[in-house]
Amino acid sequence: MRGKLQRGLAAVAIAVTVATALTACGTKNISKKAYMEEVDKLRVVSENFYTAMAEWAENITNGADTETTKAGVEKMREIVKGYNELAAIENPPKAYAKLHIRLVEGLRKLVRVMDVYFDSLLSGLDGVPLSEEDAKRVQENVLDQIEEVSAILKELNEK
Repeated sequence: MRGKLQRGLAAVAIAVTVATALTACGTKNISKKAYMEEVDKLRVVSENFYTAMAEWAENITNGADTETTKAGVEKMREIVKGYNELAAIENPPKAYAKLHIRLVEGLRKLVRVMDVYFDSLLSGLDGVPLSEEDAKRVQENVLDQIEEVSAILKELNEK
């Protein structure tokens, strides 16, 4: 009985795998227009981030308590995760396929370096700031990654 059950489960697993593969093969690439509309959503994420960052800075200037300030950092962190949404596109237009891969990798790296930046802000709020050298390195990593993603976006828009 046990052998039949295992063979049956194996057959189901194989059928699901084949069906998934066939479905993926039949997936049509989205149009250039639809793709660029998705890429444009990155601008919205950026605008939301800068708004949250301005609110956070204003809270600091106005002497907000530590918990409010930390909540602002976490809000920025959540907003930045929106950059990963573009990674969900598995069928970009063929003309953009290579740029899409670079963009997704760049955005994922941006989210990672921003996480380090947010961690450093929280550490500072907890009274354990980074050394001046480490803080500079974290900021440079963020700026470098923003520059890299911006360059890829420029290539996409010129295509």
